[in-house]
Amino acid sequence: MITKEKALLEQCVLPYHNLFQNQMAKTLVENHYRTFESLALKLLEEAMAHASDGLYQWVDEDTNDFSDKSDAKTGTCSPNLSRATGGRVKIDGLVTQAGVEKAGALRVVIFNTCKDGRLDFLCIPKYAWQNRVHICSLNNRGRMNIHYSELKDSYGWADLYRYDSFISMVKSEGKTNRYGRL
Repeated sequence: MITKEKALLEQCVLPYHNLFQNQMAKTLVENHYRTFESLALKLLEEAMAHASDGLYQWVDEDTNDFSDKSDAKTGTCSPNLSRATGGRVKIDGLVTQAGVEKAGALRVVIFNTCKDGRLDFLCIPKYAWQNRVHICSLNNRGRMNIHYSELKDSYGWADLYRYDSFISMVKSEGKTNRYGRL
């Protein structure tokens, strides 16, 4: 199975980040893949802004990554040992150690190991996630758990905010999902 970082690079960063739109840059990535894997999360943020076609810009602030106040997050759906056919996704860093929450919607890319490393895409408005945050006692930062049902191929409540592709999630503006509503 591929790693989360490799999946992010191949399916989100290389196709949409302006830096990698010529063959010379793609060859550079191929020659230094491990280095680029370590940069995948930051490059993902930039690729989201590039793929938005001007809906928002990358600003990389403490409470938001983008000019529309949304924030990029990634998570890994790992099998949940207490459930025979499901998994759990942890989304960390929703509240800083100083107690400051992220400012807006979360644009989430999930690496689903229950589905052989498939990427899934969510854009969750703040009103839908802010009451689901738990403060982690280890680092005093906010975390949200999302449960995944393999039988239903569903993230439960979060499925309302699920998109069919990276590009539809990136361009969503947090107003509509794959069902045509929020």
